[in-house]
Amino acid sequence: MKPDAHQIVAWAVLSLLLMGSVPAYGQARSRRQRQPNVVELKQFSVKGTITGMRGDLIQWTDENQRVNLVKLDPKRLMRITVTGTAEPSFLRPGLFVRFLTTPDERGKITETIGELTIFSPADGFQPGVFPEDPGNPKGPVLVAGRIKSLRKGKMTLLVGRQQVKVQLAEEPKIAIEVTDLRIVSPGDQIEVTGFGQTAQQLIARTIDIKLAKPLSGPKKKRRR
Repeated sequence: MKPDAHQIVAWAVLSLLLMGSVPAYGQARSRRQRQPNVVELKQFSVKGTITGMRGDLIQWTDENQRVNLVKLDPKRLMRITVTGTAEPSFLRPGLFVRFLTTPDERGKITETIGELTIFSPADGFQPGVFPEDPGNPKGPVLVAGRIKSLRKGKMTLLVGRQQVKVQLAEEPKIAIEVTDLRIVSPGDQIEVTGFGQTAQQLIARTIDIKLAKPLSGPKKKRRR
């Protein structure tokens, strides 16, 4: 379900008001008589269920089944997080993943990886190999990189200028911590902090979305 035309027009009018583009007096008045239209904005913290998306608008309903709109303005948006889980079939080349492991005495990763997280690169979450405890160089390390290839559980990661090869468990646990709204769908839970005249039409400051279902990849066709 997508926001309808009436809602989009209503939001466009509100956006003009928020930007101060709608004058308080008619065009016939002189500049001295004109005064900017003052719009009182309030801070809101709301949550509900996503019902549709179109462009930079997210439509959602609250616990009273009221329809609400959230606008995504890159200049005002401070944070987007999308969390959830995924099935092994969702893993594919190009995705960034990270996991904890303990290398052997030669520094090689020989243990099977049973848990990993798909993430979006950002400050504090960059590809590389980092010791979990800087004071213990022989302890567990965090490996983060982009999947180069994945075949029959054997995964090759691009970690900076090097490649890291690991073996995944048969059914690894996969967590999602990304900023990509393309994986969001109706039914997912949303929490928003933002500002506007009412809680029903907000310009978002922070958006946190929890996926309702595990993500999965395309199903393979069975050969006859």
